[in-house]
Amino acid sequence: MQNQKLGNYSKEDDAEEFASWIEKQNDLIKSRLESLSDEDRKDVYFEHRRYQTKGSGDRYSKSYIMAGGKNIADDLVGQESPNYYSVLDIDPEYVIMKDPEFIFIHAATQLNASDHGFETNDPSVMAAMRDELIARPELANVTAVEEGNVYVLDESILGGAGQTLIGSLYMAKLMHPELFEDIDPQAILQEYIDQFCYIDFNVKEQGVFIYPPIQSE
Repeated sequence: MQNQKLGNYSKEDDAEEFASWIEKQNDLIKSRLESLSDEDRKDVYFEHRRYQTKGSGDRYSKSYIMAGGKNIADDLVGQESPNYYSVLDIDPEYVIMKDPEFIFIHAATQLNASDHGFETNDPSVMAAMRDELIARPELANVTAVEEGNVYVLDESILGGAGQTLIGSLYMAKLMHPELFEDIDPQAILQEYIDQFCYIDFNVKEQGVFIYPPIQSE
């Protein structure tokens, strides 16, 4: 099938409905995490490309920060740095020192479009990407690797507007399952597609948006 881009609307009336949907998901995440202390936020390494990450002002970083995570690169770049809003190299030794509890890998910057998201039902390429990171000997003792908290995410649940919120829900469910026990991010992704994308697509049977997948309740 042709590549589908979420959030591409054909009816003017959708704008108000979409804005209301965005506000609903945004309020859901904020309400669940409003009492979360800084100590309870999970340390995150977001791998944009191999040993490259993003500053906390970047939209991809905001997706997991909103979900109750902390960027391990905050000690490297502050708001005054241009890298705060973009990509920066990160030394493996620094990752080891910061010992992230979760590692999220950006599929779109490292894989062909046909190997993830709407374009395939085969998770093998995303699985191999995860396996490559887990197999790096220098990361063997990092908490995220030891505990299996390494996930590859597709652009369709990261990239702007509703996608960023959906990605945040997936990551919040992973990082704070006790606060999102009743939330099914896959069902919310399906709702988004059904209401706003005008395509016939069943996310339980089609597509690969996160690997390993979150099991539905």
